[in-house]
Parts: sequence; C-alpha cells; structure tokens
Amino acid sequence: MSATELRDLARLAARGAGAHAAQAAHFGRATVAHLTAGRDPKALQTALNELPGGPIQTLPFAASLDPVDGLSQTYSTLRTEKVVQPGAPARIDVPDRLVAFLTPLAGKTYVPASEASRLSGAGAGIADND
Repeated sequence: MSATELRDLARLAARGAGAHAAQAAHFGRATVAHLTAGRDPKALQTALNELPGGPIQTLPFAASLDPVDGLSQTYSTLRTEKVVQPGAPARIDVPDRLVAFLTPLAGKTYVPASEASRLSGAGAGIADND
C-alpha cells in the first residue's frame, strides 16, 4: 500500500471512529510514521478503540507521554519533524489485519448510496470519466 493510501485510510478510520478532523489527520500521518519505524500496529488499533478519548484525542498535545506503546513516541517524532517521514518508502507493508480493521471504520465516513444523494450530485452518474 502506498504511504498516501495508508495515511488517508487511517485518517478516515479515525474520523469514522469519532476523532475530530485535525486529530484524525494527525493520526493518519502518525500511522505512516509508526509502521515505517517498524512499531507494533496493535497500538494503532488500541488507539482507535479508545475513542472518543485516548491518545488520538490527547496526542500530540499530552504533557506526559507513555513510551510503552510506541504510538506516543511516533507522535512525539511527528511533532518535532512537522512532516510525514520524507524518506518513507513509496510502499509500506501493512498487515492485512490492520487493513481489515481500518476499512470498515473508514467506511463510516462515506455517504450512503441513495437516490437523494445521486440527485444532489454524489457519485459518477452516467459518465464516469475521471
């Protein structure tokens, strides 16, 4: 999976799990940095399960960080670098279990297909030319 795809999937999953937009964006970037650094993906799932509280809502602004899970270390690194790992590989090996966990949460942010949504401009309609 590309770093961009992973960042966006994680951001949408955080939104779907209840994080605010800014915190979800931080989480998306942190997910890329976290996996690129070889840290445990379980910490990402745990953070999403703890919403509406937990590290996604408190980091990177938390005063005391728990270095045990590695996620706080990832957020701390992002806070000082201000970017998503410029040297990150183009493709990241993302565990299937993590993708399977993130995907339904991200799906909660999608507009359901309905006649009303199509009439108001959602979807490709008849001509899908993008």
